[in-house]
Amino acid sequence: MLKQFTLNAVLLFELIIFLLGLKICSPVKYDQWRALKNALRINQPLSKLEILIITAISSVGLILLHCLATQPIVDYDSLWYHLPIMARWYQEAAFVRLVEFTQPTGDWIAEQMGYYPYNWEILCTLFFMPFREDFLVTFPNLIAWIILGLAVYLLSVEVGAKRIYAMAASTLVMTIPTVILQVNTLHIDLPFASFFTASLYFGLLYNRTNSPINIFMFLTSLGMFLGIKSSGVGYAALLVVLLFVLEIRKLLQRKSYTSVTKTKFFNWLIFGSLCLLWLGGFWYVKNLIDVGNPLGHVRIQLANIIIPGTLDLNRLRATSLAYIFEPQNFSHWRILFKQAIVLFQIPFLFMALQIVLMVRVWGRSRSKIRFDYLFTLIVLLILLGFLYWNTPYTAVTYTATGSLPSLVSSTVGQAFRYGISMFSIIGVVAAVGATLTQTRETGVVAIALLSCLLGIVNHVIFYIARVQSAFKTNIGGASVIANNFITGLKSNPGEAIIQLMDVMGDNLLDFSLYTGFYIVVVLGTYYISCKNFDRINVSNLFIPRSLGQLSVTVILIGLLFTAINTTREKRDIQRTEVYGGIYKYIATNLKPNDHIGYLLSNRSYLFYGKNFNQKVLFTPSYSESLSQWLNDLKQQNISVVAIGPLEPRMMSNREIPWLQNPNGPFTPVFGQDLNLGSMFYRIKA
Repeated sequence: MLKQFTLNAVLLFELIIFLLGLKICSPVKYDQWRALKNALRINQPLSKLEILIITAISSVGLILLHCLATQPIVDYDSLWYHLPIMARWYQEAAFVRLVEFTQPTGDWIAEQMGYYPYNWEILCTLFFMPFREDFLVTFPNLIAWIILGLAVYLLSVEVGAKRIYAMAASTLVMTIPTVILQVNTLHIDLPFASFFTASLYFGLLYNRTNSPINIFMFLTSLGMFLGIKSSGVGYAALLVVLLFVLEIRKLLQRKSYTSVTKTKFFNWLIFGSLCLLWLGGFWYVKNLIDVGNPLGHVRIQLANIIIPGTLDLNRLRATSLAYIFEPQNFSHWRILFKQAIVLFQIPFLFMALQIVLMVRVWGRSRSKIRFDYLFTLIVLLILLGFLYWNTPYTAVTYTATGSLPSLVSSTVGQAFRYGISMFSIIGVVAAVGATLTQTRETGVVAIALLSCLLGIVNHVIFYIARVQSAFKTNIGGASVIANNFITGLKSNPGEAIIQLMDVMGDNLLDFSLYTGFYIVVVLGTYYISCKNFDRINVSNLFIPRSLGQLSVTVILIGLLFTAINTTREKRDIQRTEVYGGIYKYIATNLKPNDHIGYLLSNRSYLFYGKNFNQKVLFTPSYSESLSQWLNDLKQQNISVVAIGPLEPRMMSNREIPWLQNPNGPFTPVFGQDLNLGSMFYRIKA
């Protein structure tokens, strides 16, 4: 593959796309501001309560932006395979595959990772290029979070929900702990759900308006989530079938819609189809060319057609709730509900309550609800639930030997992120339910504001828990911290509070600043709205021209650069605090041509260095001979071998005693505890 994944090539490509967009849009004459208001359904002035919701969720967004700019990434999957793959792409300027995620290594899950679709990782890698580090690398996830909120809001209004309920539902979905915790990770479940919901919205919008631009947006969004996650094939099939049924129903009813010339329709259809194939098909075609299977190592059987693979789908299904969960087993229910309480909280419970209350008034309301769309969403929700229940890894994950546990584990909570698409549909149905039941608006807004505050609290607490459990003292996740705190309050409240503050450490100041900022902004907005206006016209929110747009632009650019420099400095401090001195050691003691060999580690990303100067190679021993392994390392110009942190399943590997033997050919030069961090061993001269 041509090595063209560079900053210059990306800028050139983006310039071409920009010029193409100008060419397409130039013949169209319209008021851009009016078009934006129409698209966002804000033609009518915003009420005070709506302004409060917008202010609250915007404040949460700003706080999340600061968090992702200053907090280093700590979650397991991101450090294990998302970020290392991106780092290698950045080094090679090409979409290469990492050996450890493609070749037989005894880990049948890792062997498949090299064949995942990686559209979202490509987008995130773009943020390596201007900074030459991982500053703002998860910024696309913040955009996906916003897209999810907008899609839920617009879809709710499209079905017929009142605007304020649609805004509240969007806010509740965005602040569910499972959702908001994905923003500062490289997990792809949030962007997957965002484009799934956006695709659904554009599909319904096309069904109502017959506008070809919407079929283009539908197909493009479809391509995006197909290229983000391989399970998107099933989700895409659902949307296509549902839209097809709605279109057949429209034809049978012979309704009158906006007339569109066939030429214009087919132009947009072809353009959208090309985007679908490009965005959604790239990785599957690449896999087909490389290994003869669009899904990598997964064995595919369609009727009499069999595409061979080493990984059987039945083995994947065996990790799902459908296979493991036992309805008659009380312990399974206890684990499921315990995780749900921690990771769903008030936003999900309130939305579920609205759906239950909606049943009482179903069909009796005279509101402008599109019941055909509502029924479609309910059917879709049921089908999504079925897909989630059968999704691999929703119940358990593999063991060291490749066998599967027979009981549901706590990983069921981590797998809730696979169901974010369901949460978005639940939010839409809840907004419609609130409209039908005419739920008190002030109560709905109060719940939305509280959910925003809890979203901030959850984001900070869960991040601290991740850092503590993964890099420091193995105290467990956020649920363990919460349980210990509650238990301590019963016996010794003062000691429990001191222990909690000790766990939070330096993050206590950030926690106070974030919550204080949110409360001040919301209360200030409420005070100003009560004093100065009843309703706000959005078009009046622009900066007056008398201030001088050029001056304001210059000031904003200056503030932006100041903020970037400040947050980058804080991120450096946080990296050292969380990752230890690994970056400093690499920068001080290793030259760019010193290759690092690694094995038995889920944090190989850290070995690339802060600025990705080191080449990192997967170098386990493929024989029982130490001398043979040493020869292999020297042939690859390996000067340092990195391992750890070690998991229980790694303890029996033959390389560990070779590295730790004081009389052997390796000298430890960095790190102390393989249970919590990584260690470097230099090959003796």
